[in-house]
Amino acid sequence: MVNDYIVGKKYYLLSLSNECTNVKESVELECKYKLMIAPPRQSTVVIGSINGLVCLYDQVSCFYLWNPATHQRRKVDNPFYQYPIRDYIKGVGFGYISSMDDYRIGCISCSYDEEVYHVDVFSLNAGKWKRTATLDEDYYFSMARTNISVLVNDTIYWPPHLLDGLQGKESHIVGLNLVSGQLKKIQLNDLVIGYNNVDVFQMEGGLSLGGISYLNGYHICDVWMLKQHDNCTSWEKIFSLNIGKDTRLMYLFETGKCFVGDYYEKLKLLDPSKGEQNSVICQGSKEGTLTSITDVWGYVESLISPFGRTKHDEDEDYY
Repeated sequence: MVNDYIVGKKYYLLSLSNECTNVKESVELECKYKLMIAPPRQSTVVIGSINGLVCLYDQVSCFYLWNPATHQRRKVDNPFYQYPIRDYIKGVGFGYISSMDDYRIGCISCSYDEEVYHVDVFSLNAGKWKRTATLDEDYYFSMARTNISVLVNDTIYWPPHLLDGLQGKESHIVGLNLVSGQLKKIQLNDLVIGYNNVDVFQMEGGLSLGGISYLNGYHICDVWMLKQHDNCTSWEKIFSLNIGKDTRLMYLFETGKCFVGDYYEKLKLLDPSKGEQNSVICQGSKEGTLTSITDVWGYVESLISPFGRTKHDEDEDYY
């Protein structure tokens, strides 16, 4: 399996063996497109990686669909550029709809001048955005990280805010169905009480939560799975694992193995079936190659075009 991670504004690949016990030398992903490097005081972030296509957002005006293997990229303007009233982004996500063989970007935005939320979905096959919903300010939703999401059953989900940040409102997970374009909320009730950090993952085809709590200086990771789709009372704890000091859960594999990183540039793979035994798969170099790892994404090389079924030259902008 191959994972990519971000160091500052650079993107690297870590190639893991089938046993996921060691790592080859990290390789920087090459990108010849200067437009994918955001201007000063802005940043370009990965919002998804599926079947060899990487989706990025420069937090200013554009999304990019990029295939690092073929060096093709496609620029996609923000959906609200076609409207007179300017919006700002509340949440973004990227997913593949297998039943339609289509890659889609989901975007939730809020108007500066109108107290409403807009929901837009970009279809790679159609080559355009479609506004799927407009909600007034009474539709309350909250997410902890707007550019991090996971795709489960054609729906992208964002990690929830913890209870102390919701000002009396219940903690919930926000989802956007990329087929219908409609928002949904999964109430968490008291599930996240006591956790210092919570992220969303997919494990065994189901929506999962990784909650981190601090105990005697160590970080304890609890992984929960939603056993019944859309049933907020069907959360079940799958396992609990001591992931060490100054460590956070960065990626959860389908098998339940945990990819964690610490503040000392050390990456570990933990197998809950083996208790607290772990494999150190990568150690930062003296030059600090792995400093400031922000997020981890799965990545598999492919020849899939970011232009979908439309043929374009790799140097040609779509817009």
